[in-house]
Amino acid sequence: MSYTIDIDTGGTFTDCFLHRNGAVRTVKVPTTPHDLTVCFLESIKAGAKAFGVSTEDLLYETEVIRFSSTIGTNTIIQRDGAKVGVLVTRGSEALVPTADPAGRPPLVAPEMAFGLAEVTDADGAVRQAPDRVETSLGEKRFDAEGRLQIARFGRLVVANVYFPKGSGKDRDNSRVPYKLDFYAALFRRVERLRRAGRRVLVLGDFNTAHREIDLARPRENQQTSGFLPEERAELDRWEAAGWIDTMVTPWKHNPGKVLLVRDAENAVRYLDTGNIPLPEEVKEYHRTKIAERESRDGRKANIDMVVEDIQSFSTLP
Repeated sequence: MSYTIDIDTGGTFTDCFLHRNGAVRTVKVPTTPHDLTVCFLESIKAGAKAFGVSTEDLLYETEVIRFSSTIGTNTIIQRDGAKVGVLVTRGSEALVPTADPAGRPPLVAPEMAFGLAEVTDADGAVRQAPDRVETSLGEKRFDAEGRLQIARFGRLVVANVYFPKGSGKDRDNSRVPYKLDFYAALFRRVERLRRAGRRVLVLGDFNTAHREIDLARPRENQQTSGFLPEERAELDRWEAAGWIDTMVTPWKHNPGKVLLVRDAENAVRYLDTGNIPLPEEVKEYHRTKIAERESRDGRKANIDMVVEDIQSFSTLP
Protein backbone atom coordinates (compact mmCIF):
# COMPACT_ATOMS: atom_id res chain seq x y z
CA MET A 1 0.00 0.00 0.00
CA SER A 2 1.22 3.52 -0.80
CA TYR A 3 2.13 6.25 1.67
CA THR A 4 -0.11 9.15 2.55
CA ILE A 5 1.51 12.35 3.80
CA ASP A 6 -0.29 15.15 5.66
CA ILE A 7 1.62 18.39 6.32
CA ASP A 8 0.51 21.40 8.35
CA THR A 9 2.59 24.58 8.53
CA GLY A 10 2.25 26.64 11.68
CA GLY A 11 3.90 29.84 12.76
CA THR A 12 6.72 28.07 14.62
CA PHE A 13 6.75 24.42 13.53
CA THR A 14 5.65 22.36 10.55
CA ASP A 15 4.10 18.98 11.44
CA CYS A 16 4.13 15.98 9.12
CA PHE A 17 1.92 12.86 9.58
CA LEU A 18 2.81 9.83 7.46
CA HIS A 19 0.85 6.58 7.15
CA ARG A 20 1.41 3.26 5.41
CA ASN A 21 -0.08 -0.19 6.08
CA GLY A 22 -1.12 0.81 9.58
CA ALA A 23 2.31 2.19 10.42
CA VAL A 24 2.32 5.84 11.46
CA ARG A 25 5.15 8.32 11.85
CA THR A 26 4.93 11.93 12.99
CA VAL A 27 7.77 14.42 12.59
CA LYS A 28 8.21 18.10 13.32
CA VAL A 29 10.57 20.65 11.71
CA PRO A 30 10.97 24.43 12.18
CA THR A 31 8.80 26.55 9.91
CA THR A 32 10.71 28.76 7.44
CA PRO A 33 8.49 31.85 7.01
CA HIS A 34 10.71 33.36 4.27
CA ASP A 35 10.05 30.32 2.05
CA LEU A 36 7.46 27.72 3.05
CA THR A 37 8.69 25.28 0.42
CA VAL A 38 11.82 24.77 2.54
CA CYS A 39 10.00 23.47 5.63
CA PHE A 40 7.59 21.54 3.38
CA LEU A 41 10.48 19.60 1.83
CA GLU A 42 12.37 19.26 5.11
CA SER A 43 9.31 17.65 6.75
CA ILE A 44 9.13 15.08 3.93
CA LYS A 45 12.84 14.33 4.32
CA ALA A 46 12.37 13.89 8.07
CA GLY A 47 9.41 11.57 7.42
CA ALA A 48 11.45 9.44 5.05
CA LYS A 49 14.17 9.15 7.69
CA ALA A 50 11.58 8.12 10.29
CA PHE A 51 10.46 5.27 8.00
CA GLY A 52 14.05 4.33 7.21
CA VAL A 53 13.77 4.94 3.47
CA SER A 54 15.22 7.48 1.08
CA THR A 55 13.25 10.60 0.22
CA GLU A 56 13.13 9.46 -3.42
CA ASP A 57 11.67 6.05 -2.49
CA LEU A 58 9.14 7.63 -0.15
CA LEU A 59 7.86 10.01 -2.80
CA TYR A 60 7.86 7.32 -5.49
CA GLU A 61 5.49 5.23 -3.36
CA THR A 62 3.34 8.12 -2.10
CA GLU A 63 -0.24 8.24 -3.34
CA VAL A 64 -1.49 11.41 -1.63
CA ILE A 65 0.10 14.52 -0.13
CA ARG A 66 -2.24 16.89 1.69
CA PHE A 67 -0.99 20.31 2.75
CA SER A 68 -2.60 22.85 5.04
CA SER A 69 -1.29 26.10 6.47
CA THR A 70 -2.29 27.38 9.87
CA ILE A 71 -0.44 30.58 8.93
CA GLY A 72 -2.71 31.02 5.92
CA THR A 73 -5.85 30.24 7.90
CA ASN A 74 -4.96 32.71 10.65
CA THR A 75 -4.11 35.39 8.10
CA ILE A 76 -7.49 35.00 6.42
CA ILE A 77 -9.33 35.14 9.74
CA GLN A 78 -7.35 37.97 11.30
CA ARG A 79 -6.69 39.97 8.10
CA ASP A 80 -3.16 40.77 9.30
CA GLY A 81 -1.03 39.50 6.42
CA ALA A 82 1.06 41.40 3.90
CA LYS A 83 -0.75 43.30 1.18
CA VAL A 84 -1.49 40.97 -1.74
CA GLY A 85 -1.84 41.69 -5.44
CA VAL A 86 -3.64 39.32 -7.81
CA LEU A 87 -3.13 38.99 -11.57
CA VAL A 88 -6.04 37.52 -13.52
CA THR A 89 -7.06 37.26 -17.13
CA ARG A 90 -8.67 40.50 -18.22
CA GLY A 91 -12.43 40.29 -17.71
CA SER A 92 -12.12 38.08 -14.62
CA GLU A 93 -11.35 40.85 -12.13
CA ALA A 94 -14.76 40.35 -10.45
CA LEU A 95 -13.60 36.93 -9.22
CA VAL A 96 -10.94 38.50 -6.99
CA PRO A 97 -12.13 38.88 -3.33
CA THR A 98 -11.90 42.68 -3.21
CA ALA A 99 -14.93 43.06 -0.90
CA ASP A 100 -16.10 41.30 2.26
CA PRO A 101 -19.83 40.77 2.99
CA ALA A 102 -19.17 41.03 6.74
CA GLY A 103 -17.61 44.46 6.38
CA ARG A 104 -14.09 43.32 7.26
CA PRO A 105 -11.05 44.46 5.26
CA PRO A 106 -11.01 42.55 1.96
CA LEU A 107 -8.42 39.88 1.29
CA VAL A 108 -7.28 41.88 -1.73
CA ALA A 109 -7.52 45.67 -1.93
CA PRO A 110 -9.53 46.71 -5.02
CA GLU A 111 -6.59 48.63 -6.50
CA MET A 112 -4.39 45.50 -6.20
CA ALA A 113 -6.40 43.37 -8.67
CA PHE A 114 -5.03 43.56 -12.21
CA GLY A 115 -6.44 42.11 -15.40
CA LEU A 116 -3.94 41.06 -18.08
CA ALA A 117 -4.63 40.33 -21.72
CA GLU A 118 -2.97 36.97 -22.34
CA VAL A 119 -2.09 35.12 -25.53
CA THR A 120 -0.56 31.63 -25.32
CA ASP A 121 1.77 30.22 -27.97
CA ALA A 122 2.07 26.59 -29.08
CA ASP A 123 4.49 25.83 -26.23
CA GLY A 124 2.12 27.16 -23.57
CA ALA A 125 4.16 30.31 -22.89
CA VAL A 126 2.17 33.49 -22.32
CA ARG A 127 2.84 36.21 -24.87
CA GLN A 128 1.36 39.67 -24.97
CA ALA A 129 1.89 42.22 -27.65
CA PRO A 130 2.00 45.81 -26.39
CA ASP A 131 -1.11 47.88 -26.91
CA ARG A 132 1.03 50.53 -28.55
CA VAL A 133 4.69 51.21 -29.35
CA GLU A 134 6.22 54.65 -29.86
CA THR A 135 9.76 55.47 -31.00
CA SER A 136 9.72 59.25 -31.18
CA LEU A 137 10.53 62.02 -28.71
CA GLY A 138 9.17 64.57 -31.15
CA GLU A 139 12.53 66.07 -32.11
CA LYS A 140 14.37 65.00 -35.26
CA ARG A 141 17.81 65.37 -33.66
CA PHE A 142 16.87 62.71 -31.09
CA ASP A 143 14.73 60.47 -33.28
CA ALA A 144 17.42 60.24 -35.98
CA GLU A 145 19.58 58.13 -33.66
CA GLY A 146 16.85 55.55 -32.88
CA ARG A 147 17.37 55.55 -29.13
CA LEU A 148 13.83 55.05 -27.81
CA GLN A 149 11.05 52.47 -27.60
CA ILE A 150 8.00 53.16 -25.43
CA ALA A 151 5.68 50.16 -25.11
CA ARG A 152 2.28 50.38 -23.45
CA PHE A 153 0.65 47.41 -21.73
CA GLY A 154 -2.59 48.75 -20.27
CA ARG A 155 -1.58 51.05 -17.39
CA LEU A 156 2.03 49.85 -17.55
CA VAL A 157 4.47 51.77 -19.73
CA VAL A 158 7.98 50.41 -20.41
CA ALA A 159 10.50 52.84 -21.88
CA ASN A 160 13.54 51.08 -23.35
CA VAL A 161 16.19 53.77 -23.81
CA TYR A 162 19.80 53.98 -24.97
CA PHE A 163 20.85 57.36 -23.58
CA PRO A 164 23.48 59.29 -25.56
CA LYS A 165 27.09 59.55 -24.52
CA GLY A 166 28.41 63.01 -23.82
CA SER A 167 31.84 62.42 -25.37
CA GLY A 168 32.55 63.41 -28.95
CA LYS A 169 34.73 61.86 -31.63
CA ASP A 170 37.84 63.24 -29.96
CA ARG A 171 36.78 61.91 -26.54
CA ASP A 172 35.95 65.42 -25.41
CA ASN A 173 32.72 66.54 -23.74
CA SER A 174 31.28 68.17 -26.83
CA ARG A 175 28.06 66.13 -26.83
CA VAL A 176 27.17 66.77 -23.18
CA PRO A 177 24.63 69.54 -24.03
CA TYR A 178 22.92 67.18 -26.49
CA LYS A 179 22.93 64.40 -23.89
CA LEU A 180 21.36 66.64 -21.22
CA ASP A 181 18.73 67.85 -23.68
CA PHE A 182 17.84 64.21 -24.39
CA TYR A 183 17.55 63.51 -20.66
CA ALA A 184 15.27 66.52 -20.22
CA ALA A 185 13.06 65.65 -23.20
CA LEU A 186 12.59 62.08 -22.02
CA PHE A 187 11.95 63.25 -18.45
CA ARG A 188 9.13 65.52 -19.64
CA ARG A 189 7.66 62.67 -21.67
CA VAL A 190 7.62 60.05 -18.91
CA GLU A 191 6.49 62.58 -16.28
CA ARG A 192 3.41 63.29 -18.39
CA LEU A 193 2.69 59.57 -18.46
CA ARG A 194 3.00 59.33 -14.67
CA ARG A 195 0.70 62.28 -14.12
CA ALA A 196 -1.81 60.58 -16.43
CA GLY A 197 -1.93 57.62 -14.03
CA ARG A 198 0.45 55.29 -15.87
CA ARG A 199 2.97 53.08 -14.10
CA VAL A 200 6.27 53.72 -15.81
CA LEU A 201 9.53 51.75 -15.97
CA VAL A 202 12.52 53.38 -17.66
CA LEU A 203 15.15 50.79 -18.59
CA GLY A 204 18.42 50.89 -20.46
CA ASP A 205 21.92 52.28 -20.50
CA PHE A 206 21.82 55.74 -18.87
CA ASN A 207 25.51 56.34 -19.70
CA THR A 208 25.94 58.14 -16.36
CA ALA A 209 27.33 56.91 -13.05
CA HIS A 210 25.07 58.51 -10.46
CA ARG A 211 27.24 58.27 -7.36
CA GLU A 212 30.87 57.56 -6.55
CA ILE A 213 30.05 54.01 -5.47
CA ASP A 214 28.80 53.36 -9.03
CA LEU A 215 32.22 54.02 -10.58
CA ALA A 216 35.58 52.28 -10.26
CA ARG A 217 37.68 55.49 -10.26
CA PRO A 218 35.44 58.43 -9.38
CA ARG A 219 38.21 60.91 -8.56
CA GLU A 220 39.95 60.41 -11.89
CA ASN A 221 36.67 60.86 -13.80
CA GLN A 222 35.34 64.08 -12.29
CA GLN A 223 35.82 65.88 -15.63
CA THR A 224 34.85 62.98 -17.87
CA SER A 225 31.46 62.60 -19.50
CA GLY A 226 29.50 59.95 -17.67
CA PHE A 227 30.40 61.38 -14.28
CA LEU A 228 30.19 65.14 -14.75
CA PRO A 229 28.35 67.07 -12.00
CA GLU A 230 25.71 68.29 -14.48
CA GLU A 231 25.04 64.74 -15.69
CA ARG A 232 24.72 63.40 -12.14
CA ALA A 233 22.47 66.35 -11.24
CA GLU A 234 20.06 65.24 -13.96
CA LEU A 235 19.66 61.87 -12.21
CA ASP A 236 19.22 63.74 -8.91
CA ARG A 237 16.31 65.55 -10.55
CA TRP A 238 14.66 62.26 -11.48
CA GLU A 239 14.98 60.99 -7.91
CA ALA A 240 13.67 64.26 -6.46
CA ALA A 241 10.58 63.82 -8.63
CA GLY A 242 9.93 60.41 -7.05
CA TRP A 243 11.65 58.03 -9.45
CA ILE A 244 13.44 55.02 -7.95
CA ASP A 245 17.00 54.36 -9.15
CA THR A 246 17.98 50.67 -9.22
CA MET A 247 20.41 48.52 -11.22
CA VAL A 248 18.60 45.21 -10.67
CA THR A 249 18.29 42.93 -13.68
CA PRO A 250 18.00 39.12 -14.03
CA TRP A 251 21.28 37.47 -15.03
CA LYS A 252 23.15 34.18 -14.72
CA HIS A 253 24.95 35.17 -11.51
CA ASN A 254 21.73 35.90 -9.66
CA PRO A 255 19.50 32.81 -9.38
CA GLY A 256 18.90 33.54 -5.69
CA LYS A 257 16.64 36.06 -4.03
CA VAL A 258 17.28 39.80 -4.12
CA LEU A 259 15.50 42.18 -1.75
CA LEU A 260 15.51 45.93 -2.30
CA VAL A 261 14.62 48.82 -0.02
CA ARG A 262 15.00 52.56 -0.35
CA ASP A 263 17.49 54.47 1.77
CA ALA A 264 16.93 57.79 3.51
CA GLU A 265 17.68 59.60 0.24
CA ASN A 266 15.14 57.55 -1.76
CA ALA A 267 17.80 55.56 -3.62
CA VAL A 268 17.28 51.80 -3.91
CA ARG A 269 19.68 49.64 -1.90
CA TYR A 270 20.27 45.90 -1.56
CA LEU A 271 18.81 44.51 1.66
CA ASP A 272 19.72 41.05 0.34
CA THR A 273 22.12 40.69 -2.60
CA GLY A 274 21.16 37.10 -3.35
CA ASN A 275 23.98 35.54 -5.37
CA ILE A 276 25.14 38.72 -7.11
CA PRO A 277 28.96 38.72 -6.83
CA LEU A 278 29.29 42.26 -5.51
CA PRO A 279 32.49 43.35 -3.77
CA GLU A 280 32.26 43.42 0.01
CA GLU A 281 32.85 47.18 0.08
CA VAL A 282 29.79 47.69 -2.13
CA LYS A 283 27.67 45.49 0.13
CA GLU A 284 28.92 47.42 3.16
CA TYR A 285 28.03 50.72 1.48
CA HIS A 286 24.46 49.50 0.93
CA ARG A 287 24.22 48.30 4.54
CA THR A 288 25.40 51.73 5.72
CA LYS A 289 22.82 53.57 3.62
CA ILE A 290 20.03 51.26 4.82
CA ALA A 291 21.14 51.84 8.42
CA GLU A 292 20.67 55.58 7.89
CA ARG A 293 17.02 54.98 6.99
CA GLU A 294 16.61 52.61 9.93
CA SER A 295 17.87 55.37 12.22
CA ARG A 296 15.58 57.94 10.61
CA ASP A 297 12.46 55.74 10.72
CA GLY A 298 13.19 54.07 14.08
CA ARG A 299 12.67 50.55 12.69
CA LYS A 300 14.65 47.67 11.23
CA ALA A 301 14.72 47.10 7.50
CA ASN A 302 12.93 43.83 6.78
CA ILE A 303 10.58 42.16 4.32
CA ASP A 304 7.71 44.39 5.45
CA MET A 305 9.72 47.46 4.44
CA VAL A 306 10.48 45.84 1.07
CA VAL A 307 6.76 45.26 0.44
CA GLU A 308 5.88 48.81 1.52
CA ASP A 309 8.47 50.29 -0.84
CA ILE A 310 7.19 48.22 -3.76
CA GLN A 311 3.65 49.30 -2.94
CA SER A 312 4.67 52.96 -2.73
CA PHE A 313 6.21 52.67 -6.19
CA SER A 314 3.07 51.08 -7.63
CA THR A 315 0.89 53.91 -6.30
CA LEU A 316 3.07 56.86 -7.26
CA PRO A 317 0.90 59.74 -8.49
